[in-house]
Amino acid sequence: MHDIHDGTEWVKLEVGLKRERLPNGTITDIEESPGSRRPLVSCEVGLSMTLNIDWFGITDNRPHSSGAVYVSFNNLHRSVRYLTHNVHLALVIPGPKEPSLENLNHCIEPLKNDIHRIYKGIFMRMYGFRLPREVQGAVLCENSDIPATRKLTGTAGHSHKTHPCNFCFILLADIDTPTAYDITNFQMRDDWEQLQHAERSRLAATKVARKDILDTHGVRYSILNELPGWLPRRRSPIDFMHNFYALVKRFLFDVITDGHLLDSAGWTLFQDTINSIIWPTGIGRLPKNLGDDHALPKADQWRRLSSIYPFVLWICWRDQNDKIKASAPPVPASAKPQPSFRRDLSSIYKLSLYLSVAERILASKAISVDELDCGQTYLQLYCQGLQALGVHQTINSHLAMHYSVVFRQYGPAYATWLFGFERFNGVLESVNLNGHSGGEMEYSLARDWIEKHRLYELAISLPDGASDKERKLIGGSVFPPLLTEKKKFTDLRALQLPQVYGMLVTFLREQFHDLNVVDDMTADPDATIFFANRSAKVLPFIFKDGVRYGSVMTTSSDADQFASVLVNDTRLPCKLVYHFQIFLPRKPLLYCSVIQRMVSESPNPSFPTFPMMPWDRFATDLGVNLVYENVYMPLEVIASSKISCPVSIIPVTSNVLGEHIPLWIVQACDRSGLEAEDNWLADERDEAEQDNRGANV
Repeated sequence: MHDIHDGTEWVKLEVGLKRERLPNGTITDIEESPGSRRPLVSCEVGLSMTLNIDWFGITDNRPHSSGAVYVSFNNLHRSVRYLTHNVHLALVIPGPKEPSLENLNHCIEPLKNDIHRIYKGIFMRMYGFRLPREVQGAVLCENSDIPATRKLTGTAGHSHKTHPCNFCFILLADIDTPTAYDITNFQMRDDWEQLQHAERSRLAATKVARKDILDTHGVRYSILNELPGWLPRRRSPIDFMHNFYALVKRFLFDVITDGHLLDSAGWTLFQDTINSIIWPTGIGRLPKNLGDDHALPKADQWRRLSSIYPFVLWICWRDQNDKIKASAPPVPASAKPQPSFRRDLSSIYKLSLYLSVAERILASKAISVDELDCGQTYLQLYCQGLQALGVHQTINSHLAMHYSVVFRQYGPAYATWLFGFERFNGVLESVNLNGHSGGEMEYSLARDWIEKHRLYELAISLPDGASDKERKLIGGSVFPPLLTEKKKFTDLRALQLPQVYGMLVTFLREQFHDLNVVDDMTADPDATIFFANRSAKVLPFIFKDGVRYGSVMTTSSDADQFASVLVNDTRLPCKLVYHFQIFLPRKPLLYCSVIQRMVSESPNPSFPTFPMMPWDRFATDLGVNLVYENVYMPLEVIASSKISCPVSIIPVTSNVLGEHIPLWIVQACDRSGLEAEDNWLADERDEAEQDNRGANV
């Protein structure tokens, strides 16, 4: 599964229905007219929409929380779906406090009416068509954090004693018992029953009666229930970003910190290890003072931390044999409260492995059903392990047990998580406001959003008579170039490593058997000459899948000189030495790279072999290799398309091997890249202009 289109709900969304309440109180969807029912994907223009609602502070000197409702369109490719100019800001909800559910229903009623109107079909003028076309649309899902989702859908809050979960009938008291993590025996909720109880809540005459329905059935009336096809549970996937990385946060605070599993020296080592990591430039950094201040403000930082938990904790907890210590540091006598769970370092370290592996699998850009089941199992083992140790857990741990259902319905985490929508909140928070209440600030937020949309439309809608200068100016600001090629050819014999020329000739012979490629010193009238001074251009960096890769021999890009490459269907860490653009007659442009593989086996008999590491069993899922520091195999040439992903490097030593043999823990960042920011094109343009010599592979 690569995107939301691969989930089962994509093809199940239907139009041509109307919602009715039967005399016995049952809610059902029936055909609006005979034969009107059909899948949305079968419509000529069928818009699949995602709703998001969230609240955020917009003032510094006093509390004032405003809300926003966004609409994104799932028909767009994931790479452009969450660009600001492709997302509709449906309404801004005035503060200073969040509205009640009843007031929220009034706020979103106009949006509900608009959605119902487009659901029934409207005719619109479209580019490329002379006559208006019918456009239909439906809400595929509501995708918000847990508190906002519960409020919008009318379901009980996550702290409700009887109905903390909107997927199944677990009790809040069950969260610290095996029942909460017994996935095969969950009793799932029925959406149509929930709608029936919500309708009873709407018709209830008193507030007491509505509360009784909420406490008994866990649901209240939401105005979205009037939309055909809307189902409060099925249309509300769990947001992976808030849910999972809250588990990562609680592991650090509730287990490691509150359990006093690191003393003062341990926290210093924890911080120094993290600060020593060599990160690729496209990966977010962690604060330098994490040993003193354990808080991380961004979900992406918790994502970084979860990927390195097993290695950092191994460094902090290992004994002289590179095994996890048997006992934890003593708990300070002044510690309040004292830890109430079993402080078994070996068991807790194993749980950190489960958590990290689950994150690597479940947060990947693409995921198979088998991988999904594997990731869900590791996460289940993690939660069951915490429960066995006596660690108190929250509703987030239980909700994570429903990932398997959600991913099957809506595709991988990348399809539904809230990084994009959270970024929109940041856009609105950055708007300059006058501080006036009464809805004036919210009006300014909406106006700023619309103004940006209109300016974008103006910029891309040049008249036919626009000059080339105007088009170039607008094209550079709206669609900045990812690269500009180097103009001059490279003299390959003048390189610092002149043997590269011969290696390239050999590589090209293997790539193009029909050309009989020879060097420029060979006299063969039937051969294709690969000239040393006019057949190749050296490139300081290349772009592949939106990721920048530098090279050792170019000083301007040494930060990205390491990567993982695909060799014989195996990913191996390497150093990138050169990137070349190759020109051959009658052949398309070819990009190749000169690399040196890192050494993970003893380079000579005097080097001892690596000891067994506690993560070896999970090395493939963790994407990790243990190698000798700055020890490489001979140069070789590969097609640049074989470059797989950037890597992060943790410098370490082994207590068994000794400090005189430095090592690197190299972790592939193939599953943990950042979501593209709105201005990612502008960032790439700035980098390309600095070097003026990049290439896109």
